[in-house]
Amino acid sequence: MVAVVVTDSPTGDMRSRTLRGWLLIGLGEAAAMLVAVGAAFRLTGWVLLPVRTLDAATHDIASGRMRSRVAASGGPPELRRLARSFNEMADNVEDVLEQQRAFVADASHQLRNPLAALLLRIELLALELPEGNAEIASVRTEGKRLAQVLDDLLDLALAEHVEPDLRLTDIGALAAERVASWSPYAEEQGVRLTLDGAAAITGWADPIALSSALDAVIDNALKFTPEGQEVRVTVGSDGAVATVVVADQGPGLTEQELERVGDRFWRSNRHQNIKGSGLGLSISRALLTAGGGSIGYGTNEPHGLRVTVTVPRTAPHA
Repeated sequence: MVAVVVTDSPTGDMRSRTLRGWLLIGLGEAAAMLVAVGAAFRLTGWVLLPVRTLDAATHDIASGRMRSRVAASGGPPELRRLARSFNEMADNVEDVLEQQRAFVADASHQLRNPLAALLLRIELLALELPEGNAEIASVRTEGKRLAQVLDDLLDLALAEHVEPDLRLTDIGALAAERVASWSPYAEEQGVRLTLDGAAAITGWADPIALSSALDAVIDNALKFTPEGQEVRVTVGSDGAVATVVVADQGPGLTEQELERVGDRFWRSNRHQNIKGSGLGLSISRALLTAGGGSIGYGTNEPHGLRVTVTVPRTAPHA
């Protein structure tokens, strides 16, 4: 005799409970992972925020904004100590630079009076000698050159010390004014001085500092441009900055010389016979950097120097 037993046990409820259990476990793990990732991001941001702030302050100081500092109030204790050390270092560097500027300004000022007396004695001595004496002419020329160097040193010390008076400035109108001011001198030299570009472009700059910088750049261009050639001043904009480009048709500079142009007292060996102290472009850079601007140099094809002066179009604090 054969017997068969069949049992019928429903498993739907058990499967549903098992599936809900696994879903709850998966959701719990996903939530835990999201919480862990969020906490990691918060922790990373807390750790890296002082580093980013320190990096920005370092860039500011490297760009000439010596009063930039870091708030030592966030991040791990090690980074707070690093921020305090950075601020102490920046204070010491600023003090040293301030002492250097004060020394240059005082020395330049103190040397001007005896130099003026010396030049006066040279003029009196010239009255006792035959007119056109070569030695007296040479001494007179060197004395005037030394006086110009002292004046430029004093201007450079002041440019690195005085806080800029930034305001919204019509860059096109200011450039047109400087071109008009230099046009008579350009005509005397037989050089064409022209102005191109947009007539109404505004930027944030110290008008006096920007005028002085443009004067130095235009003077340099006219000085090295041969008779019959052209110096072109172009006003424009490039994104967040307003630009004034001064391009001449002079002898220009080599790639190695372009890396040094603007350094204090540096002059190309090929141009030593040209009048100048080698400080004009350094003064321009100091004046522009203090207001958030810059000055760059390049080759003006087919020959010549191309100087680009830039100032921000938005307020620096923004």
